[in-house]
Amino acid sequence: MEKNFFQEVYPFATENMNAYFERLELSDKSVLTVGSSCDQLFNAIAYGAKSVTVFDINPNVKKYYEWKKQLLFQCKRENFVKTVLEKIECSDISFTKDILDIGTIYRINHYLENDDVYKQLQQLLIQTPVNFVEGNLFAPNIKEQYDRIIFSNVLQYVGSFFPGNHLSSYQIIRDTFMIWKSLLNKEGILQFLYLYSFRTKDLHDCSHSIACYNIKPIYNLLKGHRLDMEWISGICQEPDAILTYTNSKK
Repeated sequence: MEKNFFQEVYPFATENMNAYFERLELSDKSVLTVGSSCDQLFNAIAYGAKSVTVFDINPNVKKYYEWKKQLLFQCKRENFVKTVLEKIECSDISFTKDILDIGTIYRINHYLENDDVYKQLQQLLIQTPVNFVEGNLFAPNIKEQYDRIIFSNVLQYVGSFFPGNHLSSYQIIRDTFMIWKSLLNKEGILQFLYLYSFRTKDLHDCSHSIACYNIKPIYNLLKGHRLDMEWISGICQEPDAILTYTNSKK
C-alpha cells in the first residue's frame, strides 16, 4: 500500500501556510517537511531556512519540484500560478483535482505575497540545500535531526494507511508522534496537526469521523508533552488550527 497510496501531486498547497510559517521562526533553521505541492519547501526557504529536506511517499515529488522551480525562475509572480495550472494539463505527472482558486493560492503562500519575496526566493533557491527522501512518514528512514518539522495534515490519513477503528488510530498517532519527536533537535518544533475548519468548541467534540480531529483523546495520549494549539485564518470561513510540539528536553 505504501507504494500505491499517494500517487497524485497537489499543484499547490491547500493549507494557509502564510498564517503560521512565520510563527515557526524558520530563519537559519534546518527543516524537514512534506513534498507534494512543494509549497512547504518554497515557503520555508522564503522564510530563511538554512536547509530543507523533503520527505514524501510520492516518487513524483522531486520531478515536480524541478519542473515547478524552473517555471518560478521563468515567470513573473503575477503569472506564475496561472502558468503552472495551465501546464500541468500536459504533464505526465498525475495531479489531484483538489485545487483552490487562484486568489486564495496567492493569499496562503508567503513566497507569492509580493515581488520582493518572490525575487528573494529565486536567489535563495540557488544557494539553499534541498534534499529529497522517498518513504513512509509513519516509519521514516531518517537518521538526521532537525530544528523544525512541518508535516501538514498527514495524520488525517491515518485511517487510509492503517484501516481500523479510532482506538487503533489514536495509538498509531501516539506512536507516530514519538517517532517524529525523536527527529527534533533541542528546542525544535514539530507542526504535528493541521485542522481545517476547526473551532474552539470542537476541542470537546470526540465524534469526528477523522481521528486526529478528536483532540481530547490525543491530548490524553500525549500528556506531559509541550503541546500548543493555535487558531489561524482558515481557507474557508471557519478558522483553521495547528497543533505544535516544542522539544524542550533532550
